[in-house]
Amino acid sequence: MNSSERVTAAFGGHAVDRVPFAVWRHFYPDENEGPAKLAETTIAFTKRHQLDLIKYNPRAHYHAEPWGTRYRYGKDGRPVLERYAVRKPEDWARIGRKSIREPAFQELLVAPLGARNVREAIELNFKVHYGVGKKLSKTLNYPVGKGDEGGWSPGLTDIEALGVVSEVVGEVQDETGSRIRIGVDVAADSLHDPKKGGYYYRTTKKTLTREEQIAFISELCDKYDLLYVEDPLYEDDFDGYAELHSALKKTLITGDDLYTTDVDRLKTGVSKNSTNGVIMKVNQIGTLWEAQQFSNLAKKTGHVVVASHRSGDNEGGHLAHFAVGFRCGLMKSGVVGGERTAKLNELMRIGEELGTGAKMASVRP
Repeated sequence: MNSSERVTAAFGGHAVDRVPFAVWRHFYPDENEGPAKLAETTIAFTKRHQLDLIKYNPRAHYHAEPWGTRYRYGKDGRPVLERYAVRKPEDWARIGRKSIREPAFQELLVAPLGARNVREAIELNFKVHYGVGKKLSKTLNYPVGKGDEGGWSPGLTDIEALGVVSEVVGEVQDETGSRIRIGVDVAADSLHDPKKGGYYYRTTKKTLTREEQIAFISELCDKYDLLYVEDPLYEDDFDGYAELHSALKKTLITGDDLYTTDVDRLKTGVSKNSTNGVIMKVNQIGTLWEAQQFSNLAKKTGHVVVASHRSGDNEGGHLAHFAVGFRCGLMKSGVVGGERTAKLNELMRIGEELGTGAKMASVRP
């Protein structure tokens, strides 16, 4: 009997998806089966019993009913499609630990807020992606490669990288007339060094204190009109996040490492008013049910939910279903590469099936 069969049998044969990760580990303490493995099992279980996350009835509305729960979107009863945010469109990926010129931030993103539909959103992101590549090729005196996730990997500082993206975004906006805003995943845990007493930036060889890091992030948000900042501080600094949230009214202060799709950590953040955006990763917490509880609480407390893939994801298109079915405001998936285009293709299929009955989500900090 395999893992999913054992858990299914233990829970009456039909409740695999409600098995929390803690219970899963109780049954399999010696097996190397983390949240990602459990997520695969619950998704497969959902498909096996034809409890598709996304169902569409032309006479009704687009809804998600994996557990018999039906959602209607919008006051007018029409379905709401999530807006598409490219994960690593420029992918300022690390170019080696020994490099002296590399962005410290994990990734830069763009969000096509002016897109009228999914296809247009994807086209805008591609324009930015290839526009950045073209500009880098013209301005740098060395060949520009790509990171392992398909994005550009130039040897630039964070400020230089933001400058290039900002310039290209402006050009694409002028060309198309569509509004696009920039986002940053700081991944501050990778910068935080207790031995150095703060956040260490290898490019400048400077260590910023907590207060200086907050001031630096605030300055970038003001200068580049950032829509989105993910993990700007160490994962347990709920109060520091709250300071940024209070000061930056036009920016989504978003927690990924801060919350890890965990309801209890989100409750702590809510109590301190730490954020107004959250990352939701089903394969980070383990089950669709737990991800739904997290998503529901986030939306109830005024957060924008961002459905996100993880590094090393496969070519399954289920992320698009999570994004629409859980009513997420944004989706992080990537712009090039088979495992990313699979999700974009699925998102376009959903949009085409809905047709004119769908509308893009309104994303506001």
